[in-house]
Amino acid sequence: MDYVQQAKGALYEWARTRAQLASSWPVTVIWANQNGPRPELPYVVLSLISLAKIARDVRGALREDGSQTIYGLRRGTLSIDVY
Repeated sequence: MDYVQQAKGALYEWARTRAQLASSWPVTVIWANQNGPRPELPYVVLSLISLAKIARDVRGALREDGSQTIYGLRRGTLSIDVY
């Protein structure tokens, strides 16, 4: 899984948890620009507008199994619309 999918998964869970805490009703959270019917009210629409590298990635030591940890800083903009 690439870092964009990991970031989107974490943001989705964050938004879903906060929406449920803030509402007395079940709240559906969806990503913008997806094919499918519009959910019933209330719902939240997420849109990852940008996600950019702001520094070079740091690579950890290469392990015996050939895997390697790579990490770096990213700056993103998330749009959250609540209906």
